[in-house]
Amino acid sequence: MLCCMSYREIDKDKEISFDRRYLIKNLISIGILSATIYYIKNKVFILEDIHRYENLFYFIIICIGYYICIAGINYKSIVLMKKEFSAIRKSR
Repeated sequence: MLCCMSYREIDKDKEISFDRRYLIKNLISIGILSATIYYIKNKVFILEDIHRYENLFYFIIICIGYYICIAGINYKSIVLMKKEFSAIRKSR
């Protein structure tokens, strides 16, 4: 938000545009993944004290899978961001 506001103050004549397709794609994929996790949580997690380490293991696996799916969906953006970072490092 701060970046957008400062950009707006510096370049008032330029228009700020958001990639709606990128945003909607991410929101839909996060919604589908979250709904899937919500509906399978009762089958995966056991609410007894004995199984807390097993639940922690399942939770870690689900989190890793969740972030891998999001990274896979945004792979093109991640590659472009890495190229930008390498260009910034080379310019210094």
